[in-house]
Amino acid sequence: MILKSERVGIQKKFYDLVKGVVNDKNLCLYDLDYFPGNGELKVFIYSSETKTAQIEDCVSIDRALTPFIDSLEWMPEKLTLEVSSPGVYRNLKTLEHFDMAIGELIAINLNSAGRKEFDFKNKNFIGELFSFDQKGIEVDCDGARLKIPYEYLKSANIEAEM
Repeated sequence: MILKSERVGIQKKFYDLVKGVVNDKNLCLYDLDYFPGNGELKVFIYSSETKTAQIEDCVSIDRALTPFIDSLEWMPEKLTLEVSSPGVYRNLKTLEHFDMAIGELIAINLNSAGRKEFDFKNKNFIGELFSFDQKGIEVDCDGARLKIPYEYLKSANIEAEM
């Protein structure tokens, strides 16, 4: 897994615009994805207090972005906007995401190199995120501490406790 890095081009323009609008509404931008092939812009927001977003928050951000979508010259002609909460099983893609998940259960999907390195038969497992740094994460899995470099992660996301 490669952590999401600095955005460039139209991704950066979208990110800067959306971050400003979301911050103006006293919400936080968790992530955004733009898919130029189908013109889809997915925006994931949350409240710092509740760590989620209500439908009213999503509608508010959608309405606040619409004038920019209609007027900015760099906007793609075809654009579909979707605003939502990052969800219970939110993906962990950045250092900030991992920081927000310290102490939580996370689902880890190892790539083939990771399975080989850790001698795991299964590529998926769940552990409590203990720490992270620029190189990887440390999880507690059934009492064992594992240090997993990001290069061995196919994906990681919050695992809801039942």
